[in-house]
Amino acid sequence: MSVSPSVAGEGTRLFEELRAAHTVLTRAAGLVASAFVGLADGAAVDTRTLMTTTRWLVDCVRSYHGSGQEMLWPVLRERFPLALHQMDRMTEDDDTLREHLDELAGVASRMADERTVCASAE
Repeated sequence: MSVSPSVAGEGTRLFEELRAAHTVLTRAAGLVASAFVGLADGAAVDTRTLMTTTRWLVDCVRSYHGSGQEMLWPVLRERFPLALHQMDRMTEDDDTLREHLDELAGVASRMADERTVCASAE
């Protein structure tokens, strides 16, 4: 059974939008990681912004993964078997990204706790 041109066009657009979101979140993760490295190296980093951005990133990625994995991936895999390799690569990237989400959330939480303790001591 072939897919109609309108369905194929919609599926292609969905796939490209999903890939775009993946790219944005992957880039955001890299920028957050760079900010943490800079902080560790003594660079001036606004820790409040870093904590807020880290929490946003973790929440956004978790939401993106939940909805994408449940709703879009099965449809895209069925309709676009030639793109399976690309989707598998994205899934591997996503798995790696997810492994670090809890670590990032934990670091942001510890930083917030330290800020609270420091503010209380002043």
